[in-house]
Amino acid sequence: MNSWWYAWDEEIPKDDCLKIKSFFEAEAKQVAKIGDDNIDGKIRTSTVVGFPYGTEANKKINDIVEPYIIMANSESFGFDLNGLKEFQIAEYSEGGHYDNHFDMRLDSRSSTRKLGITVQLSEPTEYDGGEFMFSDDLITPDQDILKKNWNCFSISFFHLS
Repeated sequence: MNSWWYAWDEEIPKDDCLKIKSFFEAEAKQVAKIGDDNIDGKIRTSTVVGFPYGTEANKKINDIVEPYIIMANSESFGFDLNGLKEFQIAEYSEGGHYDNHFDMRLDSRSSTRKLGITVQLSEPTEYDGGEFMFSDDLITPDQDILKKNWNCFSISFFHLS
């Protein structure tokens, strides 16, 4: 069992992708931040919409992605999950980027976050970059699996704790 990542390698319904995109389109976008609410265009240039836990959009996104999360956790991680927290959708316009970064804290602050999920909401032919990588001492998922031209989006999970 791979305990660091899981990639869903089947087509996911385009209607689900369009629903998630519609939540993003309906909200006010914010400049994406890094770390402890810092803005640094050298590291990240994008806009984001956050969907806090308990909001209607969060519940609807959860309805779409939760079955995939449960399956990935069952097949690869085996965590005792106690609910999903929040979602964030990022949009990268031409020239936008997010340099190599860690999706977890590397300090003494506690966190209940166990898994992260990356959902690709655009066709891989529409952009360059977006590679999903780990540090050199871990096996990195095959980028062809993560970015093959599916009907709508790919989905990847990674272990954070």
